[in-house]
Amino acid sequence: MPVDALINAVPQVQNLADVKGVQALQIASESITDKELLSLARQVNDLVKKPEVTGIVITHGTDTMEETAYFLNLVIHTDKPIVLVGSMRPGTALSADGPLNLYSAVALAASPEAKGQGVMVYMNDDIYSARDVTKRINIHTNAFGSQWGALGMVVEGKP
Repeated sequence: MPVDALINAVPQVQNLADVKGVQALQIASESITDKELLSLARQVNDLVKKPEVTGIVITHGTDTMEETAYFLNLVIHTDKPIVLVGSMRPGTALSADGPLNLYSAVALAASPEAKGQGVMVYMNDDIYSARDVTKRINIHTNAFGSQWGALGMVVEGKP
């Protein structure tokens, strides 16, 4: 789904921050190769250099989200929050989790408390460190976890 369609599907994110979309990639996450990872890292590095950018949210398929997050954590050097977010249920599901996950990821990236925390993964109310998160199960919205636990939570748009 194009990034602008995702943003437009959750207009409430504009109440949290001045959100602008950049279409970095548009492929299935299991198709991401080193080439795409390097391209994404270059784009993120260019964005974090801009003074008007205070945080970045990257929507990502869950199949390889943990690998992308770990890679970005190794190669992006900034104190600006970078948050990867996805969904376990499609937008057509009765209880789609994508819109709330996106809203909360924007709230996290816009939060002063997220500054200096490195790359994070946000899913299903929980905030994880990119270096520790793993996808543990693929049939529940709480698919992601860490042996060390979550860094925190986002509750009603507040990290």
